[in-house]
Amino acid sequence: ETIGEMVPLGRTFGALANTILIYRLSLIWSLIWIVVTWGRVGWLRILLVVVGAWATWESQRAIGFYALAFVLLHTGYGDGDPVWWRRYEPLDRLATRFESGPGALVSGMAVLGVSVVVAVIWLAALASNDFYLGEGVARRFGGGLTPAHYPVHVAAELARDPAATRLRVVNNLDAAGYLVGHRAGRVYIDGRTEAYPAELWHEYRQLLAGGESALAILRKRRTDRICLAYGSGTVQPLLRTLLGAADWELTAVDESGILWQPRQSLPNGPAAADLLTEARDRLLTALPGPEQRYDGAGSRTGAADRCAALAGLMEVAGRPDDAHRLLRRGLLYAPDHAQLSHNLGNLLLSRSEYTAAAVLFERAARGNRRAVGTRINLAVCYYRLGRLSAAEDALLAALAIDPRRGSAWANLAEVRRRHGDRSGAMAAYSRAVELLPDDRNLRGRAATYRNGRR
Repeated sequence: ETIGEMVPLGRTFGALANTILIYRLSLIWSLIWIVVTWGRVGWLRILLVVVGAWATWESQRAIGFYALAFVLLHTGYGDGDPVWWRRYEPLDRLATRFESGPGALVSGMAVLGVSVVVAVIWLAALASNDFYLGEGVARRFGGGLTPAHYPVHVAAELARDPAATRLRVVNNLDAAGYLVGHRAGRVYIDGRTEAYPAELWHEYRQLLAGGESALAILRKRRTDRICLAYGSGTVQPLLRTLLGAADWELTAVDESGILWQPRQSLPNGPAAADLLTEARDRLLTALPGPEQRYDGAGSRTGAADRCAALAGLMEVAGRPDDAHRLLRRGLLYAPDHAQLSHNLGNLLLSRSEYTAAAVLFERAARGNRRAVGTRINLAVCYYRLGRLSAAEDALLAALAIDPRRGSAWANLAEVRRRHGDRSGAMAAYSRAVELLPDDRNLRGRAATYRNGRR
């Protein structure tokens, strides 16, 4: 029930799907292996696998321990009954050939060669942007792949305050490491997730949700400054609250960070609109030309990330034209950037430009195979364009990824209703109401349709 790396693996959504799949398959294999080699595997090894599997299910950080236990499960047999393949003479002879002499050397070299090839391919993929963009992951490490998540300018502005080391700074996790490293105030919360009790994580989630409860937390914490890194988009509700709050004054903005302080402490500060315009112009001036060749790996994607981050802030601030300009610029650097395509599609969808929005959502869906929201929005475009079969296919694809997404079921019900599929529509309505019990409009539409009225 916490966040980030501490989310239990069984409830993780949008993480690296292949890692989770391999982990689950290894659990099945471990059970099979223990059964077919019963009496040969030591109890300690079995216990280590069970503990490691449970720990990984609760926290992804334990997956290294589980991997080691999984390897140990296949070693160190005792003197009991032979492993199942030893009971069959042909398999026994084949195994003996590869356990000693030249056969052992050949098999060992073959395993080593395969391991080296897999490692080279895997490491190359893990160091590339395409791997992470395809998984819809915002944070990418190594080779300068995280330029849009460090609030460099606003942290420097904060550190210049003579009382910087005494300031109480409310921040989000994306900003925490940079603030700590640059001694820019005493942070509200940092990335050491195990260091905090569940009550504080509950408060942190309330803070990110924005609204009056977030402002109450700021007062309770006697906050001197608020420094947020907004590249990942998780703080948008809080950004909306602060941009409209009478008690807080926007004092600095850069392409990934934003800074507030109490309004009474800065009576003659620059207008928020001027600061946003300055941040936009500064980024557009600093970016290289889209046609320029890049020497460093990831720099084109880095430029696209920076555009995506600031465009998100502009949209929250009610400046859709600036957001549109930045998103278009970002796509010149990385046309397959799923986040950019999705966000620009949202803007065009809000303007009822359904055909152009559908093209962008299609591109985003190809780029990120786990993007549920993209597929739902694509279905909305298809629905508005009268392409009902395509809309249903897009919604079914979204539900295959996340079967508990209530909005997808609600949209599927509307598509099937318009298609004349009464039983299918009622099934979708029932599931949507089950997942969204507080949605009165949804319950009303479902009841109306159930009673035979359109």
